[in-house]
Amino acid sequence: MEYLVALLPLFLFLRPKSLLRAKGEDYKGVVRLIEGAEVSSPAVEGELYRLAKLLLEVRKLYGAKANESLLLLKKEAFRSMREEKKNKSVLHGAYFQQFIMGILILMMILITRSMFETKSETYFVIIFLQVFGLSFLHISGVLLNRIFIRGGIIRLKNLLIVKTLSASGLSVGRVIKNIDWDSIGQTSNKRYHSWDKLFAKTLSHWQESGDGLVEVLPELEDELSFLRATGQKKFQEFMNAAKFISLLIAGFLSYFVYLFSFVTMLL
Repeated sequence: MEYLVALLPLFLFLRPKSLLRAKGEDYKGVVRLIEGAEVSSPAVEGELYRLAKLLLEVRKLYGAKANESLLLLKKEAFRSMREEKKNKSVLHGAYFQQFIMGILILMMILITRSMFETKSETYFVIIFLQVFGLSFLHISGVLLNRIFIRGGIIRLKNLLIVKTLSASGLSVGRVIKNIDWDSIGQTSNKRYHSWDKLFAKTLSHWQESGDGLVEVLPELEDELSFLRATGQKKFQEFMNAAKFISLLIAGFLSYFVYLFSFVTMLL
């Protein structure tokens, strides 16, 4: 039973992907599809994957314009992969920290087990603290990703839809039809309020007059880039705080529980 103390963090350490891809976006699949490689269609197609398929169809009609859009989409897919790796490295570090703490507690147990026999209740308490600490870390990762990361990704995808499809020669109505307004609304908050307002106003003006989009796109890109950078920074700051709290719960509390049990047996 004592080996579970060290092995529990390892299970999550091996599979942190679930925290970052609740609905899944296969960026590598998007890149391979654009490059013309044989790609099996994913069970759930992400927005960028569907956009790549649409642009490949549009290329048959508009040629060079669609190629420029595909190159832009490929560039953004690579950038998204890099950002996802950064977020995964934060989670990997958190789980590895828990794993090391579990190993240290296990070593302490193995060293002292020759001196006295630990009660099974002590193991249950330690394992409970490990599970509670890991659950706190996991839930923190999910919530922080939803608060600081997901909204920026959704807006980037929709901005890419507008930027690439409008440059490919599609009609205004068809471009706007591909925008995921529901996801934008679900992730709307104070941080994105001004951006959402400008985005909707720009598209409305573009739909009515047929112009004004190209002039506002750089402003939308710059503001979204700033929002995503600050969101990434906040995510890392709060994840570091969550790592510390999880370390206190699963590490130091477990250590003091076992130390108390050890001292009690000696008295």
